Amino acid sequence: SHHIVADSAAKADLWEKSGACAVDMETLGIVEAADEAGLPWVAVRAIVDSASDTLPSACLTTLRADGHVATGRLLWMLCRSPLILCHLARLAGNTALARRHLSQAFERWAKSHVVPNP
Repeated sequence: SHHIVADSAAKADLWEKSGACAVDMETLGIVEAADEAGLPWVAVRAIVDSASDTLPSACLTTLRADGHVATGRLLWMLCRSPLILCHLARLAGNTALARRHLSQAFERWAKSHVVPNP
């Protein structure tokens, strides 16, 4: 996707229209560059938020145009809405869990593709 799909209604609508089971923004640039160069590509992603999760709109204001978090805006938002910290903590925990699962899957894949020495 070219944009964040932040709430469950938008995720459901996207599923209805495309049958997509997940939305990924980060891989889009790689896909576009590979397609333009005529190169094959593969993406393996770990999902952090479920279809029923909604990202608080205040969190969207902390993102820069490049998708990175603007730290100053994040701190300002937390001062104004400290309860959002609970959502961010859950998101951080989900991210850590997804990273662990992705690392474990990659390790299993890499071990299964090791070529034995002759």
